[in-house]
This record gives sequence, structure tokens and C-alpha cells, in this order.
Amino acid sequence: MEASPLIVTQDAFKACFDESSGNIDTMKFVEACKDIAKIYDALFMGVVAGQLKGDIMNSSGTIEKAFLKHPEHGETLQGLLTTEMKRDGNKTVRANKASATIGILWSKRAIDFITTYVELLLTRADLTAPKCAQTTYE
Repeated sequence: MEASPLIVTQDAFKACFDESSGNIDTMKFVEACKDIAKIYDALFMGVVAGQLKGDIMNSSGTIEKAFLKHPEHGETLQGLLTTEMKRDGNKTVRANKASATIGILWSKRAIDFITTYVELLLTRADLTAPKCAQTTYE
């Protein structure tokens, strides 16, 4: 039997984190973000699933592209952010939608959304799925 998308994604995110250094491996993080798309397929249908999947795939793709430009400095998310800030400066990085910083920001938002949404689905029997989604956005 194939593991559920939730378990696969949970395991992928656990594999990103190096407890000894406190760092997050960039490419493992990118792959874990891509696994979120499978959760969207399991929970949502049609346009909603497509939009959410597109958001996480675009954000993780932005991180991956930034890593591939400078893999020697981007092995970890912290390294990627630090290199980008030193090279381009805060103002430029914040304005550049193709920066790793913006990709990480939007990926984190997507992760927070799906985590909160699933938590509400599991713990709030009094809420419908649409109400869980609305509450998540609030």
C-alpha cells in the first residue's frame, strides 16, 4: 500500500532539516514543497487544486533556479539567502520576484496554509471544509 500524501510530505520535510547544524537542505526542501502538490490533489478539485499547486510549484521552482545559479553557496536555505543578500542587497532582493528570498517566503506561506488547513480539518469537527479554508486565510 502506498503511503498517504500527508505522510510522504511529512517525511520529506523531516529529511530537509539537519538537527546537528540547524540548517535546511535547499534541494530537499524544494522536493518536499513539490510533494505538497499531492496533498492538494487529495484534498481539492479543479481550479482550486490547480491554483494552489501552481503557487507552490512556482515558489519552489524559484528557489531551485536560484540554487542552480549558485549551487556552491546555496546548499542550505540560509546559505542561499545570505549569498543573495550580500550579492544583491535587501532592496533588490525584496523587489525581485525571481529571488530565492521571495520564493522561500511564498513557499513558507503555502506550507503554513496547508498545515493549518489540515490541522483544522482534523481537530475542528464543527467546521466545514470551506469554513476551515476561510479560517486558515484569516
